[in-house]
This record gives sequence, structure tokens and C-alpha cells, in this order.
Amino acid sequence: MLTDLSKYKVTIMLLLVGSALICCLMLSPDTNILFSIISLLAFSTFYLFYKKRYSAVLILVPLSLGITLYLFNTGIGFSYPYKIIEPVPGMFKGEIDKIIRQNGKVCTALCTGTAKCKYLPRLNNTTLLLTIFKSDSLNLQAGSDILCEIKLRPPRTAIIPTDFDEVAYAKSLSADFLAIAFERNLSVTDAPSTIETLRENLYTKIYKILSVNMHEENAGIAYALITGDKSQIPKQIKREFSIAGTAHILAVSGLHVGLIAAAIYIFLGFISNHNTKFISFTVLLFSYIWLTGFRVTALRAGIMAALYLYFKLRQRQVKAVNIVSAVALINIIINPSVIYSVGFQMSFLAILGIIFFYGKINRGLQNIFRIERGEYKFLLSSLSLSLATSLTLSPMIAYYFGIFSGIGFFANILIVPGAMLALSLSAVGLLLSFSFVGELLLHGADLCIYIIVFINKINIDTFRFLLFEENALYWSIAFTMLLTTFIYLEKMRAKILFSILILAGTAISFSILESNKISIRIFPREQLTAVEIKEKEKTLFILSERKPDQYARRDISLENYMLSSKGELYIGVTGNCGISLCDKLKDSVEFKYVELDHKAQLLLEKSLDLPIRLSQIIDLNHE
Repeated sequence: MLTDLSKYKVTIMLLLVGSALICCLMLSPDTNILFSIISLLAFSTFYLFYKKRYSAVLILVPLSLGITLYLFNTGIGFSYPYKIIEPVPGMFKGEIDKIIRQNGKVCTALCTGTAKCKYLPRLNNTTLLLTIFKSDSLNLQAGSDILCEIKLRPPRTAIIPTDFDEVAYAKSLSADFLAIAFERNLSVTDAPSTIETLRENLYTKIYKILSVNMHEENAGIAYALITGDKSQIPKQIKREFSIAGTAHILAVSGLHVGLIAAAIYIFLGFISNHNTKFISFTVLLFSYIWLTGFRVTALRAGIMAALYLYFKLRQRQVKAVNIVSAVALINIIINPSVIYSVGFQMSFLAILGIIFFYGKINRGLQNIFRIERGEYKFLLSSLSLSLATSLTLSPMIAYYFGIFSGIGFFANILIVPGAMLALSLSAVGLLLSFSFVGELLLHGADLCIYIIVFINKINIDTFRFLLFEENALYWSIAFTMLLTTFIYLEKMRAKILFSILILAGTAISFSILESNKISIRIFPREQLTAVEIKEKEKTLFILSERKPDQYARRDISLENYMLSSKGELYIGVTGNCGISLCDKLKDSVEFKYVELDHKAQLLLEKSLDLPIRLSQIIDLNHE
């Protein structure tokens, strides 16, 4: 047993570092206690090393590393208040580190510099996730120095399922605060470096060539496949890909980088010297990753591909899971906050799904269908790949996004190979765009993308019954357990027995959820406090406004959450914000609403047994 575990030393180290880091993040222990623990671990490590107890050293060193990373990275920073806090005005001077998204009207950028804001001390060397509202004429670039007026606030955690968890997202980017700015109050004080300008010019040229040779929507998809920038794709198409479970093809992922890596490796086939081949491969691959703006998913996949080729050229057998673990460990050491990134979690879970489940699923399907022809084997391999990744990703997608889609199992069979073909045709077409052959290849990519979008729509219409938004997490867990049962249990009798137990457990869970007669929840929002009272097929929302006669700003998350309510819907409002929200809902759902007077509000607050007025609640964990 110990001999088997010794083959997975890197994986064990990753698990221990991650466990120590996550425990520190959850418990937030006192710094002095952590220094004492590290000192004790260091003393124990030296003693055990002297006694040649190397197995114990292998455990203590990663634990010390995890705690140290917490202390010197994640542990030092801002503690976000768990309250609704209004943005404060101020000035910011700094540099744009990274453009996350940019279109004609909005630019979202990660910026580092100095912020001076009302009611706050001077914030030196702080990182902002800055949203800039601009015109088409302003094209911001990474590396530019800016000076602007801002409105700054701490990120907020999700309090309803339709909320975006700003805290987790900000931590994944190592951002301290969120801020907004307007073009009229912004000046670019210094231009970006030559390298950044070169990349931006290359982006512009790529999109221009694609848009000339493709339909507008298809050019946006091809542009996303190559660069990872999805800003040119219409929102409706992005939503359709999300519903179908095929949105991963629109981002530069491990799949894209793997295809580029394979093409580069084939292209370098004429080089016989291993060192020369490895260096050339690494330079060309990371040049492409530079083109994508060093997106985290592309960088991880690039490191994996380089490690795999290194060991292959050295003719050394290495466990795939150890390569994955090594890359994850490098990512965590460089930036411990990356563990908050949903993309980081999902990419590694997908790879682990392929490593542990793909082979077994593919062999099982081959035994069932007894297929000999190559093209059908390819389809089975695509289905196996889709099932293997879905097995590990489904619970996470359901947890973060509140949806479980079985559509992707069928859609990915054709869409993933089609997307890879479109990427190949687009990339080669761009390289040969000066010739007739290049134009022909780009037209072929245009047709390929059209077919992909069409197949995606057909799958949504055909398999919509496999889309679950209510109790999505329970459905996804049941699916994962059922599929794991069929993969790992050998005897059919055992498979049937465990399947019945899993389905029975799921049914009991659903019945327990439905048995709750009345549930009351309070959601503090920026302009109002919402109370949700559920009883079987009836839902009542009370919207208590914070300030009388304030200008109503749209709360899309709350709107979407109220739209997701099942059965009869009743809404009680106390001011402009509630009335405005009801106006937005009336074209999408039927409901009854009433404006509450002061006496009705007091009676409601008394029945809820609240220590303060409902409109004054700003604590997000209020019970």
C-alpha cells in the first residue's frame, strides 16, 4: 500500500498543501498561533529528517507550506465586511494590469495603484477590479497608466442563488476592491509598452480578417476560439451554449491549447535533437499563450503540455495525475488566491475526470456496442470524454450556477470535434490569409461554426427535458453517484441494487425539501430589504425600501430570483424601488401585488420578531 502511494508523491503534496490552506481560510486563526504551529512543524521536520523518517517529512513540509502561503499571501489583506455598504467616491492613479473584457460600451480591467477615497485611509499598492463605462472610440490597453475618478466599494458575497459571488471572484483575481469609472472622468497618462501594443494590434488585425471572411456572429465565435475574448459573441448565443453545456468551447481552454500543442509537435517532427525540439516547442506554444493574454486556463494547459513532452523526450514514465498535481501546486504557490477561481477548480476537476473515468467509460461503451469502424469509435470516444468530464464537473456547475444540464452529453459528441475543426481552419486560414487558400479555409471555418450553432439549438430543443434548474445540486449528485456505480461495480446485480438505493435516497431528499411547510428568508439588498415567505405552491415577497422617494436602480439578480418562483406569486412593496421592480416583472410572470402602508409594515416587522426596522437590515448573514 505504501509503495503504491509513493508513486503519487506530488499528488499527496498538493492535497496536503490545499488542505492546510483551505483550513486556514475557513477558520481564520490568529497569526501568532499559526507562527507557533509553523515553528513546531519546522522543528519536527528537522528532527525527523535527522532520524531519516522521510515519509513523515513528506507530510510535514506541505502542511507548513500551506500555512506559510496563507500567512504571506491570502492571510494578509482586506477582510471584507459582511454587510451592504454604499460605494464611496475617490480618485485612483495606477496601471492597467489586465483587460478582462472590453466592448464598445464597457471595459472591465484589473488595475494596481493608489486610491484616495472619502471615509477611507489612503490605499497604496491596492488592486481594483475597475469597470469603465466608455464610448466606442476609447480602446484601453493593458500596460496603460490611468488617472480617474472612481466609486469604490468592497465586493459582496452571494446571498441569493442568482447573485454573483463577488468576494470569491475578486479573491481569484487578487483584487482588493471593486470600482466604477466613466470615460469623461478618466485620463490615460502613459501609453502601454511596445509588447502590449503589438498584441492589441494583432488582436485587431485577427478580428478584421475574420469579419471580412465570415458572418459577423461566426467571426465573433472564431475570434473567441483563437484568443479567448468572448466580447464579440452575441449574448443570446452565449446563453444557448451555456444551457447546452457546451460553453467551454468558447473559451481558450486545455482542449484548445492541447490541439495547438499537438499541431506544433507535428510541425517540429523534422527536429531530431530532443533539447532543440523541447525548447522550440515551448517557445512556440507559449507565444500562442501570450497571444491569449496569458489566460490562466491556457497557461495551466501549456505547463502541462511542456511537462508531458519533457518526460516523453526523456523516456520517463510519469503518472498523468502527478503532472496535473504539479501544475496545480505551482499555480497555488505563485498565487494562493487562485483556489477561489471557479475556472481553476473546474479545469482541474475536468482533467481528473478524464484521467480516472475516461478509459473505463470508453471500454465499457466499446463492449456494449461492439463497434469496429473508426468513425463510430471516434463518436464513442467523444461521448466517453463528455461523460468523464461531466461526472466530475456536474456537481460543481450545479453548486455555482444552479443548473444541471444533461444536454451536454449529446451536444458535445459533435460540437467538440466541430469546434476543434473550426479552430484549426481559422488558425491556418489566418496564417495564409494573404492567399486564396487562406480565404477558402476561413470560409470553411465559417460553415463549420454555422453547423455547430445549428446543432446546439437542435440539442436544446430536443433534450430540454434533461435541463434541471430546481434542486439542480441533488440531481447532479444523483447522476454522479449513478454513473460512478455503473463504472466501478462489476456485477449487474450490485449495479441495480446500488442504483435503487441512490434513487430512493434522492426521492427521500426531495420529499424532505417539499415537507417544509413555511420558510422565511431575509435578503438585504442595496436599496431595499426583501423578505421571502414560502408555503407549498405560494410565495410572498415583501420589498421594504431603505429611503423614501429614492431613484430606483435595477436589481437584475433579485428579478431573476423572483421569476424563478414556482406557483402563485404575491408581492408587497413600500416605495419606488419595489414598484419599479414589479413593472419589470409584469411582462414575464403573473403576480398579485399591494403597496403596504406604515401600519402594515409595523405589523409585519412585529410578526417577524425583528430587533430593528426591516429597511435598516444591512447584515448579510441576518437570521
